[in-house]
Amino acid sequence: MEDLNQIQETVFPIAEIIAQKLSNAENLSEEDEKQLNNWLSYSERNRLLYDRIKDGQNQEEWNKLIRQIDTEQAWSRFSMYTGIKDTRKRSVQWWHYAAGLLIPVLVVSLFYVTRHNTSVTDSDNILKEQIVPGSRNAILVLGNGKNIKLEKNDSLNIEEEDGTRIIKNAATLSYHKINKKAEAQIPQNTLIVPRGGEYNMVLSDSTKVYLNSMSQLRFPIRFPSGSREVFLEGEACFIVKKDPAHPFIVNVNGIKIEVLGTTFDVNAYPDQGKIITTLVKGKIKLSLPDSPGKEFCLAPNDQAVLNRSTQQVQVDKVDAGNYIQWINGIYVFNNESLEEIMKTLSRWYDFNYWFEQEDIKNIKFNGGLNKYESIEPILEIIESTGKVEATINKNNILFRAKKK
Repeated sequence: MEDLNQIQETVFPIAEIIAQKLSNAENLSEEDEKQLNNWLSYSERNRLLYDRIKDGQNQEEWNKLIRQIDTEQAWSRFSMYTGIKDTRKRSVQWWHYAAGLLIPVLVVSLFYVTRHNTSVTDSDNILKEQIVPGSRNAILVLGNGKNIKLEKNDSLNIEEEDGTRIIKNAATLSYHKINKKAEAQIPQNTLIVPRGGEYNMVLSDSTKVYLNSMSQLRFPIRFPSGSREVFLEGEACFIVKKDPAHPFIVNVNGIKIEVLGTTFDVNAYPDQGKIITTLVKGKIKLSLPDSPGKEFCLAPNDQAVLNRSTQQVQVDKVDAGNYIQWINGIYVFNNESLEEIMKTLSRWYDFNYWFEQEDIKNIKFNGGLNKYESIEPILEIIESTGKVEATINKNNILFRAKKK
């Protein structure tokens, strides 16, 4: 019970302050503002958590969830389980926020108390054992070579030389066409998403693009007459604005994807020996520039895998929806090797990994993971096979064959 008392003393105050801050029920006192700022500056993990809670897109989903919770009943059950009694008076206006914040935070804290045999005040030990999820951030390279960092909730409103307006809100970068005279050369922009990042954007034709970690997209600030063409490295999901008169073309190293209006995912990281194109809906045509006349037409739920070394393409039927769940905050793994899973997760969680034995790299797994939460669940699935065990040290994971 001593650990629970420590949780009550350390977690409750900051959760209440954040709840008040979000609800705008009343202005925070100088003391509360100071306590919040101290908590934010204590670690990057705290700052990332706070940014996620404030994010407009997350807040909308958060509010939907909170409205469905019987907070009085939830608190009653939680109090019975933990023995913690909360007798403080709360403002009605922000009670739902408080309950929504307090219960998850306390459950996570209790998890660490039980699993690592430490108290929540031992923050250094907790941080050593936790690999933190990524966040929404990117770098925009303008046509003149200027780099602009896109992160957190900063807004942006830029006008290019031809009048094209670039606007950024908390969640998305968007390009807006203008009706000025077309210039001889249209500037190209590049959106670069680093390791541990993700970003969404809307091109000038209203096509939506979701860029995954360690990816970049080069594109014109507005599309000229004729085709719409972009260049991708890494992974992106495209929801293309239908325009039969202007095909949309995605160029990836060794492959050209042509569409009219459709939703599809392209996975083409340089460290992989393959380029994977998965069609969710619509129709797309793949062609190999080095092999004239070699084309593949995909229907919904078709997945084309190009072997970079042999230039051979294999098309199979899959559940395409699973391959774009990452844009909704979920990673889904279907019969994937441990090595491939770690490649995917390390880009987002920004960690290093090693295999003590080569053969464990190829062990196959199925499972899913909420990418905005701890990496622990997927590691538990891996260890539950009885074949592999994982050891975490700061942002490093070592996998070894489990001793029999």
